[in-house]
Amino acid sequence: MQSGNLVPLNVYAILTSLSKIVNMLCHFRACSTTGIYCWWSMLKHFLWSLLGIADLDPLDSVDSPSVILAYFLYGVFLIMAVILLINMMIALLSNTYQQVADHSLMEWSYKKAITIQVYSAYDPIPVPLNLISNCITLLWSLRNCTLSTRSNIPTNKQRALDAVVEDLYRTYFATYGYAFPLTEETKLDQVLQETQRSRQMTNQITQRIFPVHPGHGCQQEVLPCGEKAWQSMGIRVEGCLLTCEGAEACPTCKDDPAEYHGARYLTPFSPQHSHFEVLIQESSEKRFIGIGVVWEDYGCHVMPGWQHGTVGYHVDDGTIFDARNETTGKEIEDAMAYRGDLIGCTVKFDLATEGKVLVVFSLNGKQITQEEISIHNPNRKPLYPYIGMAHKGIRVLAKVGV
Repeated sequence: MQSGNLVPLNVYAILTSLSKIVNMLCHFRACSTTGIYCWWSMLKHFLWSLLGIADLDPLDSVDSPSVILAYFLYGVFLIMAVILLINMMIALLSNTYQQVADHSLMEWSYKKAITIQVYSAYDPIPVPLNLISNCITLLWSLRNCTLSTRSNIPTNKQRALDAVVEDLYRTYFATYGYAFPLTEETKLDQVLQETQRSRQMTNQITQRIFPVHPGHGCQQEVLPCGEKAWQSMGIRVEGCLLTCEGAEACPTCKDDPAEYHGARYLTPFSPQHSHFEVLIQESSEKRFIGIGVVWEDYGCHVMPGWQHGTVGYHVDDGTIFDARNETTGKEIEDAMAYRGDLIGCTVKFDLATEGKVLVVFSLNGKQITQEEISIHNPNRKPLYPYIGMAHKGIRVLAKVGV
């Protein structure tokens, strides 16, 4: 009897639990009413769920306009956030794709090399047939080695290999010479080397053309050229080319090295030869070069214009020293000269008055200043072209003409 009474009690407990579950489900229904309003509530719930929110109770307010504004602002915020996240994902994917594309050839080459290395160690003949093939290959190799040793004649394979190596040798040296192939880090060095070669070619062309310029010749029959035509200290003269060698080549700088070195042309200015031109071929960073007019006893260890009775144009700062600016000189705007610039110096003998001789300086054919540049010469002493330099390696082309 006791066991028979337990069965109805268990059924009753199960039915009671199911009844409670049904009541709970009915309590959590989506709509409390039927019709179109219920459908609209469900659709609104689904739309907000797509944007990441399902519970809209925190956005409720006491009046409808506030609720609508809160819904609108929150929706705009969620949409903008999704758009930004999508753009960020697109940027990351694009960057990843670009990196993969840039390294695709390298990765493919690496994988191919690994595959070739792995399978190159395998025997093409499967086991156990490879025992027979290996024996035959060994006997054939011994035979070829014996024949090559007896006849001392290279086999076709050796000749083909030598031809390939020779072709690679010619191709490599035609492309790179005695240097290794360039990497990304050494491309700039190649550009600098090509620029240096272009400068050398330009210097050679200029050196050949400059002395024979029409109207301002440097021919031996007109005016002397070369080492005998200049009095120089620390400056090597080769034709119309003057190169500063510094104190090492100066005979007077052994005990007390001088900072500046100059060269004076031995033939003075004259009404027939009153023009002097200097082309800067190579200059240092400071460009300490001076061109001017001096007298016969002017020292060769100072720049032109630093002593009374001389004038000088210094290209490093565009300063002109003359009778009115002997101490500090006068700086002229846009008068600094660089490599490749042509500087002219002309003595105006026809405008000499009251012991003053006018001098005109020009840069690339344009007169530097319209102001009067004069040199005191009451005794009409001979005036000479002069070039001063301050750094080793400076090179200029100079000539005196009409």
